[in-house]
Amino acid sequence: MAIRHFAKIDKETNQVLKVTIKNDSKTNWNAFESDTDYIWKETFPDAEPGIASYRYNYAGVGGTYYADADAFIPEYPGIGTSRVLNTTTYQWDPSAPRPTTLPNLYEWNDEYCQWLTMISPGNAGGFENSDLLSEITLPGNDIDNMNKYIGEQYAPDGTFVKLVID
Repeated sequence: MAIRHFAKIDKETNQVLKVTIKNDSKTNWNAFESDTDYIWKETFPDAEPGIASYRYNYAGVGGTYYADADAFIPEYPGIGTSRVLNTTTYQWDPSAPRPTTLPNLYEWNDEYCQWLTMISPGNAGGFENSDLLSEITLPGNDIDNMNKYIGEQYAPDGTFVKLVID
């Protein structure tokens, strides 16, 4: 008894409307496949994102099916135009490349549309006490004058971004 997953796709927009789980032994495949109002495509829950043999991604409601590549594209996650579609993996990638200096310290921030890293200047045992300081330059900051201060981030170019609660 095999369990299979199928995406119900709108013919006009190619948008995934629903993902249905079917039991092979109990499914009337003739009725299922003869539904001409929608496109039905199998999707694979164990699909590793970006792998072509599994339609690149598991289908998700709100995502899109791209027939030319036989690929499911996840729903657009970014704010504004902060992400672009990678046509090799059919994943949404940040619109700027990850910094090459200490790349694992950075996370993409959709709100600011740039790579940022969390820094706590006064944290004992933090960056100020590590050998990493020889590789990065941190600009000064004036957190004493900030209301509701919750942290700070620095962009790869050294630009300071303060995080405050409105």
